[in-house]
Amino acid sequence: MNHAFILTQPIGNNFGGVLQALLLSKAIEKLGLKPVLINYTWPSKIKIVKPLQLLIHRFPAVALLFNKQKYHFLKICKKFCNLSSPAFSEEDLKSIIQENPFALVIGSDQVWNPKYSFKILNYFG
Repeated sequence: MNHAFILTQPIGNNFGGVLQALLLSKAIEKLGLKPVLINYTWPSKIKIVKPLQLLIHRFPAVALLFNKQKYHFLKICKKFCNLSSPAFSEEDLKSIIQENPFALVIGSDQVWNPKYSFKILNYFG
């Protein structure tokens, strides 16, 4: 089955963003493709963040210690979407996307808003 990668805003405390990603995944499935939601993560200069995000990706319950809402969003995304490994940098994004996707879907409209997109050029594919 061909894969379609979805690149959107990082999963956080945004109910609309999670809902958009879930519905887009379902629409891609109806086209006969396997959707993969890229687990894009906000960058941080704090060295502990990357290992902590990897731990949360593997064990979402760890997020309960820090952010209950993010825990529930991650749990929903893992249950209803194919979630990629976390992407912390442009190099991580490139390595995920180079897995030969059939399609790369970029959205929601918020990715084009410089207020919300920390690396807006990444959303130009």
